[in-house]
Amino acid sequence: YRIREIGLEKDLFEDPSVLADGHFERNVTIDGKKYYGYCLPITYEGKVIAAAFAGELKDTVTNALISSIVMYVVIAIVLIVIFAVLALRMSRGFTKAVRSVGECVNAMSRGILTRQEGQTSNIREMNNLLEETAVMQDQLSETIGKVTEVSQGLVGNVAEVTSLSESTNEKAQQITSAMDSLSDSSMVMAEHVQNIN
Repeated sequence: YRIREIGLEKDLFEDPSVLADGHFERNVTIDGKKYYGYCLPITYEGKVIAAAFAGELKDTVTNALISSIVMYVVIAIVLIVIFAVLALRMSRGFTKAVRSVGECVNAMSRGILTRQEGQTSNIREMNNLLEETAVMQDQLSETIGKVTEVSQGLVGNVAEVTSLSESTNEKAQQITSAMDSLSDSSMVMAEHVQNIN
């Protein structure tokens, strides 16, 4: 420890209230060098008799501040790059999943109901949407298959009804022809009966 007189901006002994909680000073010159300084009172029997001084070179503090700021800026830039890369990867995964769902729905809208295998997503909700779209494709394909079967059955039934209708027409014409023949025969017979009488 050294005892020396240090010039301060305020006279601590004339205004001891300045030292009540200590006094910070930004520009203390000691041996031609600038310091940040802090003074605490040394009292004896309630009277300030001296002051303790602690100081740090202003250049050292400024360099430490600059180093800290540079370190925080570098860390911030690294974190921003990491988060940007993560966000880009996540957005690509989301875009791929949305594209897959769009392709499935587009295929269904064009009538292509075959299930497209291998479409999955790392995003749970999009994966659920892909699975439900595939289930919808399967159900639509099954429903259309049943409708096709029923329509083919109807076409077969219509052909059978048409065939039966034609057969009925032929038989009706035969009956009509037979009735005409019977009528003609009856007329001829009636004429003969009258000629005999």
